[in-house]
This record gives sequence, structure tokens and C-alpha cells, in this order.
Amino acid sequence: MIFVDVILPFPLNDTYTFEVPESFPCVDVGFRVVVQFGKSKIYTAVVYKTHNVQPEGYVVKPILDIVDYKPIVNTFQLKLWKWIADYYCCSLGEVMNVALPSFLKLSSESVFVSTNSTISSTNLSDKEYLVYEAFQFSEKLHSKDVESILDTKNIFPVLNKLLKLQLIEIHEELNEKFKAKKIRFVELTSENIDFSLLKNAKKQIQLLNYLSSKTKDSPKEKISLKKLIFESKCSYSTINTLKSKKLINVFDQEINRIEEYNSDSSATLKLSNQQNKALEQIKDGFSKKDVVLLHGVTASGKTEIYIKLIQEALSKKQQVLYLLPEIALTAQIINRLRLYFGDNVGVYHSKYNNHERLEVWSDLNQGSRFSVIIGTRSSLFLPFQNLGLIIVDEEHENSFKQYHPNPRYHARDCSVVLAKLSGAKVIFGSATPSIESYYNQ
Repeated sequence: MIFVDVILPFPLNDTYTFEVPESFPCVDVGFRVVVQFGKSKIYTAVVYKTHNVQPEGYVVKPILDIVDYKPIVNTFQLKLWKWIADYYCCSLGEVMNVALPSFLKLSSESVFVSTNSTISSTNLSDKEYLVYEAFQFSEKLHSKDVESILDTKNIFPVLNKLLKLQLIEIHEELNEKFKAKKIRFVELTSENIDFSLLKNAKKQIQLLNYLSSKTKDSPKEKISLKKLIFESKCSYSTINTLKSKKLINVFDQEINRIEEYNSDSSATLKLSNQQNKALEQIKDGFSKKDVVLLHGVTASGKTEIYIKLIQEALSKKQQVLYLLPEIALTAQIINRLRLYFGDNVGVYHSKYNNHERLEVWSDLNQGSRFSVIIGTRSSLFLPFQNLGLIIVDEEHENSFKQYHPNPRYHARDCSVVLAKLSGAKVIFGSATPSIESYYNQ
């Protein structure tokens, strides 16, 4: 029998053990699983450990489902979580709450479901019968639906009465929040258009001619429905008519929310003599230790040295984390790095919405797009696969320290631990280094 110790998104002192049913496929460390915690509430938890040791003193509940069949959290991340929990005196659940994007932390929502039982209206008040009647048209309702029906927030006396009469039941459903972004595209069903089907319909012919010319000019380019209507000056009814005649195909395609960028192939970087000397000193420092301090006054050219180090890391197929203390500083750095590294540069901070942050997380987990991540302290928790270099710019800044809520970690110090776990190098950069960093050098 297999058991899993899981991390739940609560300030609990320890992990909790659940049984893996024999009918379930293999569950591994870093998977998300669905578990019931408490009387009825269900949550997604992260598997911290798998083992065969039967816990004593209580009955072990089974996991209800497996959300992922690939780890969303790797072993380096879990070791970092554990270190942060121990060092900053907090729980693994609190670290998990800060580390994971909100869309990866699913919890259940109570749903009221009809039992299809019947009852006379005389046994119910007006409000109770109003809700009961709504269940005749919909088998399940959420709390917000009932609030809308009754036009009040005080819905639970009504629901409790229907529950006691066994007219409805409460079910728990996981609330999946993430929605992939999709765009509707249009394409010709055939290169040879049968204009005899159009009967001199000018708008339809105009649209088909536009599509045909676009296809010939850029065969690989897909034309969105929105762009097609705007540029061809045609209406949705024209699109629908051509679709019914099977002359065009309209389809949805999932796209990335994060815009793609191209690097400038003509961009070259030449260091001054002082910068070259500093670069050689950094490399010499890395041959002896894992953390090096780059002490240089403002506008002395530290960023150019970082770019050279990033180029060398990418040439070794390694990933790079570029930590900045504040979001305000990222725009200029992003533009400079994208000039050289283009679409390899990803961004991760609180100004990104939840959908965008999850897409960055997922891409790093798959290792398909981003090799360089620019971000604030929360980007420490991303699922790097082959981290080779961490740059902590303006390392003296207090913004690297989280004061509330738990864990109250310092990203500069955690970056050193992450580098040690990943086998990466760390460079601290500052015009006014912190006392700790200056002393440690």
C-alpha cells in the first residue's frame, strides 16, 4: 500500500498523510492531488513524500483524485520550501501559499443540488418556494445564484430549511479558475474557390478575395476573425453565410497571453577595459566560490557585465534568474535584455495578472520558452529546470525582504540557498553593498 505526505495550504505544523487507492496510477513527489480535509471541504495539496509506512493512531483517508500527472514542483523547490520554513520559523503550507500562483491552489466550492423530491407550496415560505422552484429549472445552484434569486445576502436560513426537508443536498466542487486564452481564426477550406455558389454576392466575394490574397502572401500566417472583419470591411453575417456554404472554416486556437519578442541580430556588446577586468575577476571568483559581489557605482556599467555572464550561461544551455527589488526597475532592464535575448526573456512579478504568471510558471516547468527570468522576490519560487546563474541587482535594497505575511523571507539570502541546491552561481550587484555582503566577501 502506498501513502503520500502532502502539503496543504494552511499554517499547519506538519504534512498530512493520505492513502493512494490501488486503482490510481503512480503518484510522485511534486504532483497535485485532491484531498478532503475536515468534514467536507476539499483542496489540492502538493505531494511532499511517498512511502509505505502505515500511520498509527488514526484512519488514513484516501486521496480523491490526481490533478497533474507531471510534477508542478520539483525537488529543488521543495528543498527550498523546507529550508525557508525551518529558517524563518513558519509552516510549509505558508511557504506554499506564497510560492505557488493562485491558480494552482484550488479549493472546493459548495454547490446546492436538487434531490428531485416534490413538496407542496403550502409547506414552504414565499422565499423558500422561490428557491425550490428555481431548482426545477436548474439541477444545481451556487450561493451567488441563490443570492440573486432572493436579492439578499441572508440566504442560509432558506437553504437550511430546504436541506432539512431533503429537497436539496450540498456537494463540493473544485473551482478551476484558469482559463486558456483563445482566439478565433478563419481559413479557406480550399484554394480553388467555387464562385458559382455565391450568386454575385459582393461582400462574400470581397471577403474570399481578401482571404485568398492573404493566404498567397503569407501561407503560414493565420488570420483572426477580428482582423478579417476589420480589414475586409465585412460583417459577421457574411462570415456565417460563407461558413454554411463550407467555403471557409472558423476555429478557435489557444494562444499565449505573453507577447513574443525578437532580439536584434545587429546588437553587439563591447565592454570597456574596466568592465573586462571586472568580468575576469568575477570569473576568477566563481572558480573559488559560488557567490561574488560586484561593487560598482551607479551607471558604471554593471548591466553590461550581467549581459555577458547571461550570454555565457545560455551558451551552456543554463537558465538565469535576474532578481530586482522593485517592479519600477524592471521595464528598462527588460528592454535591454530583450534587445540581446529576445523571446528567451520572461518576466514574473505582481503586476502580471494570475493568468500570465501561471503561463510563465508552466513554460518554465516544461522548459520550452524562457531561459532568462527577470522578476522580483517571488520569482525565486519558479520551477527552474537547469538554473546556472542568479543575479541579485541592488542587493542592499530592503524590498528583497518580505515582512507580511509569512514566510518573512529575504530573497537575497534565499537566492544563495537556491543556488546551492541547484548548483548555480550567484552575483550580488550594488553601488552601496549591504554590510553582510561586504563582510562575506
